[in-house]
Amino acid sequence: MASFLHRMSIRSNLLLIAALALVAAALIGTVSLVQMNRIADRAQEIYDKSLQPVRVVGEIQGAIWHSRWASLSASTSSDAAKETAYRAEANEELEAVQAGITEFGTLPVSSEEKAAMDKFAAAWAEYLDLRQQALDLEAANRIAEWQTLRSTQLNPSIVEAVGLLEDAKTVSTEAAADATANARSAADTARNTILAVLVLGILITAAFAVLTARSLVGRVHRLRDQLTAMAGGDLAERPVDTATNEIGEMSRAVQQAAEKMRGTILTLAETSVGLTRSSASLQSASRELTENADRASRQVSALDSAATEVTGGVQAVAGGAQEMGAAIREISVNASDAASVAGQAVDSAAQTQQVMVRLGNSSTEIGNVLKTITAIAEQTNLLALNATIEAARAGESGKGFAVVAGEVKDLAQETAKATEEIGRRIDAIQQDTRSAADAIAGISEVIGKINDYQTTIASAVEEQSATTNGMTGDLDRVAGGTGEISSQLTQVAELTEATEGAARATQNAAGELDVAAEQLRAAIGTFRY
Repeated sequence: MASFLHRMSIRSNLLLIAALALVAAALIGTVSLVQMNRIADRAQEIYDKSLQPVRVVGEIQGAIWHSRWASLSASTSSDAAKETAYRAEANEELEAVQAGITEFGTLPVSSEEKAAMDKFAAAWAEYLDLRQQALDLEAANRIAEWQTLRSTQLNPSIVEAVGLLEDAKTVSTEAAADATANARSAADTARNTILAVLVLGILITAAFAVLTARSLVGRVHRLRDQLTAMAGGDLAERPVDTATNEIGEMSRAVQQAAEKMRGTILTLAETSVGLTRSSASLQSASRELTENADRASRQVSALDSAATEVTGGVQAVAGGAQEMGAAIREISVNASDAASVAGQAVDSAAQTQQVMVRLGNSSTEIGNVLKTITAIAEQTNLLALNATIEAARAGESGKGFAVVAGEVKDLAQETAKATEEIGRRIDAIQQDTRSAADAIAGISEVIGKINDYQTTIASAVEEQSATTNGMTGDLDRVAGGTGEISSQLTQVAELTEATEGAARATQNAAGELDVAAEQLRAAIGTFRY
């Protein structure tokens, strides 16, 4: 068992304990459920076979007593309505008795209970016959016979029936007591069974848990001893746990760590010797580095002074180039403005020429209109001439018409003359317009040439400005470069000083390294390997 536990992992051991606990709990639960079902079956059996018969017998007894009370009340009542009500109540109670007898027969009772109820049923049937006879005698007003039947047969019959019912109740009560005792015995058996299974499950689980704990604790103690020895500086080889679980793996890992640490300590011991030699070499090198840093610092100071003078000269040249660039930019702006004005003049001349062309076109259209008016005047003159001829033919009656025709003719002639005069003037305007358009075209050509010259000048000035700006930028960059050189030299001087300080610090560190090597040798001496 112990070897089996050694081969199992810690997780498997814990899971096995948990599984055993779960199996025990499941077994206890199953047994408990089975026993509880048995107890429930017994309780249902008690209810069906014991409590139900006792209840039915009790209900029959109550119905008998209520029926006898109702019958007695009906016999002694002087009120016909109440008598009828009492008799109806008595009949209902008698029906309840019969229903109880029938229900009792459907219950799962014992043979003794059934025999006792059968006896009561026979006696009750006999009582019902005698009761009916008594009712018939009472209804026939045969009082003497009724009293005789009642005292000699009816009363003894009900007493016998009630006694037999009491016997049936006693039998049912005894059966209920037996069923209760059996149920109590079954409950005791179930309790004992559950307790036995519970104790068995606890014992098995506890035993396995104890075995597992003893196995784990012993190996953990051995692992603790290994770690304690390592903490004390003892790196000697020791027996390891050969188990295949986690504790065995940790034990082997601790032993491997001790072996690696032992190798590391040996390496450190050898390294400490070399470290001492290296610290001596480092001290010598740091002294040489300090001397070289001093010489470099003096040379950098001289270079820094020269770079400062070069920077001043370049900055002066850059300032002159900037002033020249500003003048060229001013010329460029003026040339651009002149070119812009020339362009505007070209545009204005072109627009004027277009207006003159439109004016010539309008004059031509006016001439066309005048030609139309001239044609109309000529037609009007012809019509007036025809009207004059017709008026002359008409004689005296056409004189007035002839006068009007003459006036129209004169008006047409004057219109023709005026139109001719306007035409001559429009021709003159058209000639002047063409001359003005030709002159404006010449002006536009001249202004266009001026614009081209201005554009060429502006382009040349812009190129010169760009060249000057480039020169200025180059000079600025040169000045900035010389300044950067001066700055870098300053930084080099600072770095040289820092190097000198670092060399001194290195020399100090070399001394401290020698001390640390000695301390390392002392620390290695505390280990046993």
